[in-house]
Amino acid sequence: MAAETALKQELDVVPDVPKEYNKELYERFIFWRDTSGSSQNRVATMLGRSAAAVSQYIHKKFEGDLEKFEKDVESLLRREEDLQIPFKDPDFVLTSAAREIWTILQICDESHDAGIVIGPAGIGKTKVLNEYKRQNRGTILVTADITIKRVGAILWLISKKLGIVSCRSNAVLLNRIADTLKGSRRLLIVDETQFLTWEAFEAVRKIYDCAGIGVVYCGMQRLYSQMRGGNKAYLFDQIFSRIGPRVHVKTIRKEDVKLIVDNIYPGLDAQCLGYLFKKATQPGKFRLMVKLLKLADQMSRAEDIPLTVSMLKEANKLLNFWQSEE
Repeated sequence: MAAETALKQELDVVPDVPKEYNKELYERFIFWRDTSGSSQNRVATMLGRSAAAVSQYIHKKFEGDLEKFEKDVESLLRREEDLQIPFKDPDFVLTSAAREIWTILQICDESHDAGIVIGPAGIGKTKVLNEYKRQNRGTILVTADITIKRVGAILWLISKKLGIVSCRSNAVLLNRIADTLKGSRRLLIVDETQFLTWEAFEAVRKIYDCAGIGVVYCGMQRLYSQMRGGNKAYLFDQIFSRIGPRVHVKTIRKEDVKLIVDNIYPGLDAQCLGYLFKKATQPGKFRLMVKLLKLADQMSRAEDIPLTVSMLKEANKLLNFWQSEE
């Protein structure tokens, strides 16, 4: 009885009338909860509310001051939303390269296999990983970098996605992660894997072995090279022997350039498409091609004239691309 009274006080109970949920905010909240892996109790703590109140909101049966609660939710999302995985990504295009990568992710997800994705910077690898995570919310996606490359750092990052309290011992933390994921049928993706030390690779491999989940290593050419070449390649034998599905994206196709361009600026003429294709085959690939096109698009809108090759070349000069003009 006391607990029920306390909950009513917390909810600031208002008369029983139909509540108008902010649909977009609600969907963003559910998406964030799913992709972050946060438990209901963890969400309640972050909101400063009870788990019961959060449950009511999730099931659209909130009994208190909904406007006040949604302000708390909005504040939480401003702090916690992962900007790398927005609720919607209008820039994502399913290119042939994206389809190849998606196939590896799907196979590893469904068969709990270990796979590898290799490709140059700018080809769109990370965009595909984010989109897969967006559509398959149980996926765990972590990104290595120059500061997150050792065992403790990568384990901490994975544990954070699982809501596991970190600890000083890497061995204990690894076992907690494996126990949490065992039987979960989830997929673990490690992006920018070329940054990882051999020991960190081994930690991810151990999670794969113990938890029986799918794992995908994704990175640039250096990732494959360090596994198969050099005087320390033998260290990766245990890892490489477990790799099943693999893809090495190398080719830039004209049809992919057109798909991406049409998504940003439909109906661009053949001359402009040819210029953009040339840029997509240079260092930076699709990423820098898109930056160039978007800048030229802004210029054309500002001047209220159609986008031309001359405008693309002017934008190219402003961006100071590595490749010299013809």
